[in-house]
Amino acid sequence: CYLNSALQALIHQDALISQMLEAAAGRSDTIPTDRKDVQLAYAFGSLAVALKRGPRDEAEAPRDMLEALVGWNSSFAGNFQQDAHEALRTLLDGLDDALQPGVVAGSNNPAVAGDAA
Repeated sequence: CYLNSALQALIHQDALISQMLEAAAGRSDTIPTDRKDVQLAYAFGSLAVALKRGPRDEAEAPRDMLEALVGWNSSFAGNFQQDAHEALRTLLDGLDDALQPGVVAGSNNPAVAGDAA
C-alpha cells in the first residue's frame, strides 16, 4: 500500500518520466548496474513505461521496483507496514542520485567512462 501511494504520485509526474526516458535513451553501453540508485531508476522507468502503455487486462505488479527499493534502502525489506512519505522520499533520493549528469548517460562519470577515480 505504501509503495503504491508513492508510485502513483511519481508516475503522474510527466516531467520526471520524460527526464528518465531521455536519460535512458541517451545512455552508453556501460551502465553502472552495480549502483543501487541506477537499479532503482531503471526499475522505476520500466514500471513507468509499462503503466503508460495504457489499459491492461491485469494489474502491474511492481516486484522489481520493490526489490530495487529494498536494495537502495534495506529498511523497506520484509512485509512490515511502512510510511508512504518515507517511501516517496527514498524513491526521490535514489532517482535524484541516478539522474545526476553523467550517471545514467555515462558522459561525466569517471567510473562509467573507465577513468581512475
